[in-house]
Amino acid sequence: PEIGSDFDSIKSLPNRDIIAVPRANMNVRIHPSTRTGRITQLPWGGEAQLLARTIQGGNDFWYLVRFGDVTGWIYAPFVGVRGDINNIPIY
Repeated sequence: PEIGSDFDSIKSLPNRDIIAVPRANMNVRIHPSTRTGRITQLPWGGEAQLLARTIQGGNDFWYLVRFGDVTGWIYAPFVGVRGDINNIPIY
């Protein structure tokens, strides 16, 4: 059987003019977990469109970003945000 995730369906979210700027080199992952594969890396200071987020313990935990033609998840605690984070949906 094919196994999927709710996260598979949200990668086509529209841009919201909110930018994620990592404060370190970031692994961009398939799903919001370190146990999933790495797609690419987002360099320190690079800019990516912020599309969605997860929250754990009341804090942002993972961000879904679009960087060039790649859409994937980065670890939120090491990322600055330009724009209103409240306009980003939570999954």
